[in-house]
Amino acid sequence: MSIRLVIAEDHPLSREGLRQYLEMAGDIEVVGEASNGQELLELLERPEVAPDVALVDARMPVMDGISAARAIAERFPGVAVIILSAFEDTQQVDNALGAGVHGYVLKDRGGEELIRALRRVLAGETVIDTERQSAAGR
Repeated sequence: MSIRLVIAEDHPLSREGLRQYLEMAGDIEVVGEASNGQELLELLERPEVAPDVALVDARMPVMDGISAARAIAERFPGVAVIILSAFEDTQQVDNALGAGVHGYVLKDRGGEELIRALRRVLAGETVIDTERQSAAGR
């Protein structure tokens, strides 16, 4: 089964790199890209896009990832959302969970970890990357 994915990331090089890497996994098809949360919502309105998962940068212009996740949960409940963030901020994780996300993955993780997170979320799990936060609290 193929995972239909949309990517929302404001940095074109990062977005293109994510697309290329994730599509090499073989079971992931990137069906759309957006540079901010508002573009993402407009993309999701298109019936031909119909993603299973949205991989969304936490911090973007126009509409941030947490706000976009909240709107997706309300308007597109069949789309799972994974927040991709450079920040290990527990408040941001709490805000993301409150917005209805299915995953929160740090950008400093390897690509294989991201692919595993996508597959786990599609299988119905909630994936929250807190490993480094836990290690820092010891």
